[in-house]
Parts: sequence; structure tokens; C-alpha cells
Amino acid sequence: MKGRKLLVIGAGFGGLSAAALLAQDGFQVTILEKNEQAGGRARVWRKDGFVFDMGPSWYLMPEVFEKYFALFDKNTQDYYKLIRLDPSYRVFFGMDKTVDVPAQREEIDRLFDELTPGGSVKLREYLAVAQYQYEIAMQEFMYRDYTSIFTFLNWRFITKGARLRILENIDAYVSRYFADEDIRKIFEYTMVFLGGSPQNTPALYAIMSHVDLDLGVWYPMGGMGMLVKALQGLGEQCGVEYRFNEPIRQIEVNEHNRACAVITDDETIAADLVVVNATNDTHYAHARMALEAGKHVRLHAAAGCVVDGRQ
Repeated sequence: MKGRKLLVIGAGFGGLSAAALLAQDGFQVTILEKNEQAGGRARVWRKDGFVFDMGPSWYLMPEVFEKYFALFDKNTQDYYKLIRLDPSYRVFFGMDKTVDVPAQREEIDRLFDELTPGGSVKLREYLAVAQYQYEIAMQEFMYRDYTSIFTFLNWRFITKGARLRILENIDAYVSRYFADEDIRKIFEYTMVFLGGSPQNTPALYAIMSHVDLDLGVWYPMGGMGMLVKALQGLGEQCGVEYRFNEPIRQIEVNEHNRACAVITDDETIAADLVVVNATNDTHYAHARMALEAGKHVRLHAAAGCVVDGRQ
């Protein structure tokens, strides 16, 4: 493992975090990024002294980030200051109605009582279940490697998973608690981030209500680019090399069906392993990068990456 050359395609959050871990494990890691900066969808735009987030603007589940940085004996405070937003966000129901969702639970209860009679009671019931779902998901599923179908074939996995309500859509689920349309919109708006609608998204995603209403909406001072900067800096400390303005045209595959090189506009870069940070662009990565080589390179279903030309 030590000294083996590994190329990471894409400097989004996935590529940055994977690169640092792999470098820590002893690989010689280089990230190739088509843009002029790291971040992927979380790039920033600077103009006239202002910094604009080009992608995500919320920082959720801070304990996940702390868990990651702890793998390097670091914490997020080593790189940026995190603040909890209050109000968490503003919901627009139309031209004439907006609702500010506060950060404090007592104020949230008061808001829901204003929106509908007995709203805070129903809210507590709903969030209690959402918290339970969240804890199951984090403890049982979040940090597990899904390498084969046999991962799912154990009694604990099946019984715990059944409690996540994956067979019910979230619109029907929320409607059991709240008849008020505006309240349902507050609980269901996050589905747009998943590219779905409340009618075809599993009720599992009720956990998002626990995430933003109980755990809070956060923001790194200086913008989301501070998190990108932190991940890049962490990688640099581990020895990761970054090459920007390097669009990838093709992944070269050898006669053993293994990724062996990456082709850019200017050169062919040999590698022992290739990781594609293309979780949201898997189709593009597979069709344009791998199949153009006339070979079949499978993408890892969980991480969206090609590793050694095999799953």
C-alpha cells in the first residue's frame, strides 16, 4: 500500500475527504480537479471584497464533521468557527406570508401553536419519532460498509431498518400528524434537495426535521468555503497533491479490466488506483470516462467511485 500512486478525480467534499484518509493510510495521492479551485458544488465566488457560496449554504449534523476530523486527531475548531443560526431559516409561503423558524425549542413550540391549535403537542410527538429514526440510522447504518447483498441479510439490520418507514412516503406520514398545509410544507421542503417530491420520497427522511429543528442549522464563519479550505488543508498536511484546471477526458483501462491511468487534455497520468468523486454524476463518469475506453469499469455503488477498476 505505502507509496502506491492513487488518483482522485474531483475535489468536491467526497474527493477531498477521501484523499486525506487515503494519504493517511500511506497512498501517494493526487487530486485532479477541472475547476480552478476545490469544493465542487461548494465552490465560492469572490467579487469586490465579497465572498458568495455557490452551492450549499447550510451546515447540518456537526457531529459528523467532528467525527471525521477526529480521525486525524483534529477538530473543526482548528480550522473554522461554527455558529448556530437563529432564526434557522425563513419559509416563504407566497408574496404575503413568511415564517421565521427559530433555533430554540421553546420558541419553535410557540410558533407551531400559533400555526395550528395544539401544534406543539403534535410537534413533540413527531420529533420524538424523528429522533428515534435518526439514532437508528446513525448507529446502525451510517458508518457501515455496504459491500454486498449479504450486508443486509442479518436480523438486526432487518428489524432496525423496518422502523425507518422506508415503505411509506413522507407526505402521507406527515399528514397523519398535521392537517395544516403550511406546516406540512415546513416538514417536506427538504425533499427538493433530494431531487424528489414528498409523494415519492420515503418517510425515512422525517429525520431531517430532527436534524434542523433539534440539532440546529449551523454556518462556518467566512462561508462554506472555510470547510473546503479545512479539508484541503488537512489533505495537504497528509501529503495530498492538488492539480486544478485539469479536466479528465477518460479513464484508461488495461487488459485486466483495471483502471491504470487517467487522460487529461495534456497528458496521460499513470496510477495504481483511481477514485472518482462522482456520487452525483455517476452516469457521466461511467459513460464518458470509462466506456469511452472500450472497457467496462464498475462504479462502487456506495461511494460513487472507481477503485482499481473493480468494485
